[in-house]
Amino acid sequence: MAGTTENQKILDRFIESMSNLDADRLSAVTDEGLVFTIMGSGAAAGVKSKGDMLGAYGAMKRVFPAGVQARVQETLGSGNRIVCRVECRAQTFDGVPYINNLCLFLTIEGGKITQAVEYADIQAVADVVGPAMERLGG
Repeated sequence: MAGTTENQKILDRFIESMSNLDADRLSAVTDEGLVFTIMGSGAAAGVKSKGDMLGAYGAMKRVFPAGVQARVQETLGSGNRIVCRVECRAQTFDGVPYINNLCLFLTIEGGKITQAVEYADIQAVADVVGPAMERLGG
């Protein structure tokens, strides 16, 4: 089990991968067997694999070419688990603002994130990301 300082470094790299929509950084900080669960209903919700998340980063990079400003607002940790509140702000490729506040529950084993559960504003995703994908042609 990694120490708190090591877990914070892993979280920082994960948030950096979110901000830059950097699939390589996401891949480096997550386990091959990653289980990523997005809570809620709608197209974005459900249980995702590492491959699903890497693909999603590619699609999101098209929607938000300048990346996403992901800022950790609060972090709590115990053992190999971290809970954090993150504020995400971005603009779509055609200037539509996007704001989403999420809460992440992360499990870290062997220096990699093995499990993530995300609670987010799924409606914000549906209102901004879905239409932007349509404007991009899919």
